[in-house]
Amino acid sequence: MEVLLSTRPDTPITQRIVSAAARNRSSGKEVMELLLSTNPEIPITECIVTAAGKNEGCGKEVMALFIRPRACGN
Repeated sequence: MEVLLSTRPDTPITQRIVSAAARNRSSGKEVMELLLSTNPEIPITECIVTAAGKNEGCGKEVMALFIRPRACGN
């Protein structure tokens, strides 16, 4: 994911991608950190929060990223 985003910065980060990252039990936290650092304005929807909540591997860590202050790009 990191290589893709660094070589193709125009790659759209869709809600489907963010939801899949939130569900990822083994590296969801790391992928979500990467996505949020690439685009801090990604909307965190109810669907994404639900996906993270069902993640038994690292859901708590992913949820913590949602409440952490993000850069606003200004």
